[in-house]
Amino acid sequence: MSEDNSMRDFHLSCLHALQSQRPDKPMGQVRWAWTEINAALNAGHTLKVVHQRLCQDGVVIAYSTLARYINRIRCEEARQNLRVGSLASYPGRHPLKTQALAAKSFDPLANAMEALSKPRYSVRDAMCDGDPTKKKLI
Repeated sequence: MSEDNSMRDFHLSCLHALQSQRPDKPMGQVRWAWTEINAALNAGHTLKVVHQRLCQDGVVIAYSTLARYINRIRCEEARQNLRVGSLASYPGRHPLKTQALAAKSFDPLANAMEALSKPRYSVRDAMCDGDPTKKKLI
């Protein structure tokens, strides 16, 4: 039982302090400030203004790199939301089964099959089989 008590007293204070410190790497800095960046973008501010403010706050990063990092974070969040949403809609099911159900409802060849099912353009009909008078002699 003394081991359980020692685990409860173990607070990870040094690790907890990292949450308030800015990371060294640019991607880490963007992730660290993501809630503020996302709030500013959702409020209608442009990425250019957000980039300028980040530079003023000491987060020195190229504009194109910032745009790429924001796109990456948004894609990760979208994948996370999709994963959570698909698992929540089928409680108690295995994730592979939900992926199989999603695969059945999505057909990547549907557009191609629809285009191929339409009647084709006939060059022979348009050119009257090469007879400009539209008289078929044969």
